[in-house]
Amino acid sequence: MTQNRVLYLAGSGMITAIGGSTEMVWAAAGAQISRYATSSYFTGKRRLIVQALVPDEALPLLPTLLEQYPELTLREQRMLAMSTVAAAQALQPVSAGSPIPLLYAGPEVYPGVATGLSDGFLPALYEQLAPGAIDARRSRAVSVGRPGVIEAIKLAFHYAYDIGHSAVLVGGADSYQFSPLLAMLDGQKRLAAQHLRPHPGSDAFAPGEAAGYLCLTPDPEKALIQNGRRVALTEPGFGYESGHWFSDKPYRGEGLDQAFKQALAGRPTQRTIKNIYSSANGERYWGKELGVALTRNHHLFDDPKVHHPAEYYGDIGAATGAVLVALAGQTALSLPGDDTHLIYGSADQSYRGAICLQAEGVAA
Repeated sequence: MTQNRVLYLAGSGMITAIGGSTEMVWAAAGAQISRYATSSYFTGKRRLIVQALVPDEALPLLPTLLEQYPELTLREQRMLAMSTVAAAQALQPVSAGSPIPLLYAGPEVYPGVATGLSDGFLPALYEQLAPGAIDARRSRAVSVGRPGVIEAIKLAFHYAYDIGHSAVLVGGADSYQFSPLLAMLDGQKRLAAQHLRPHPGSDAFAPGEAAGYLCLTPDPEKALIQNGRRVALTEPGFGYESGHWFSDKPYRGEGLDQAFKQALAGRPTQRTIKNIYSSANGERYWGKELGVALTRNHHLFDDPKVHHPAEYYGDIGAATGAVLVALAGQTALSLPGDDTHLIYGSADQSYRGAICLQAEGVAA
């Protein structure tokens, strides 16, 4: 990795069950506000599934778009509506002019379940997000779930440094309001439900929904500045775990360890990491995975504080990377001393991604 290649955060936006902007979600998570509640979906044992859902009244109506793309599922409709809110916030710093590419992270594709995006989703997304602001021809999408936005940031480095784009929009959206997906997870006995809520020592998670978007730029002059600081992202790292949820192979803890090592090697300074923003959702598997990665890289950490905000807004799938980066960025800009962060996302299948973020002082 090249030491001097960084991308700066120019803007961010999000909507989750606990808030409709980066600042709101950051404050709500800091106050430990949770929006877990029983939903209208049932497990196979007729227990109501516990979810963390965005209120309907917080989402815009899209009647024209839904008429134009009737094949969109309820899940995709909500992903579009949430993306409309979050992307508009992230794009606010971008002045009117040439459209910029969107690098989009979509839901993880699971074996045996039709979880892929319908043909109309991406055209609808490009059309809906800030009309005229997105260059659809140069936009791309990945579908690997929680590490998807980190994968998209890897591509953003290529767009910025090898192609020459001055700004790139990176983001993701996801929702578990999709019965076939919930049925699969219920079959794995992973869902929180009535009388089976997530708590320390439990082994279930609450499905959520969210969208998160980041406007990234290689130009430090275009970076978001707060309290005399700006946020820089270094090139991410990735790994593959052979012993994942859909594998018969033994768990070895190799995937996240590889991602940590690559991401930590690429940061521009040798500061130890004091904050970790994790995609862990309450299942014991993810705690074990993080423990192994921390043990194998212990010399690079200084008693880090681990943030896992899914305990407040639920598991948000493909939106995870953007939301975690934006929350870590808000912490780095707001709290002196909290200037080094490691963010990671782990898919249910083999893929793992991690990235470092730190605040830089800006001369007055």
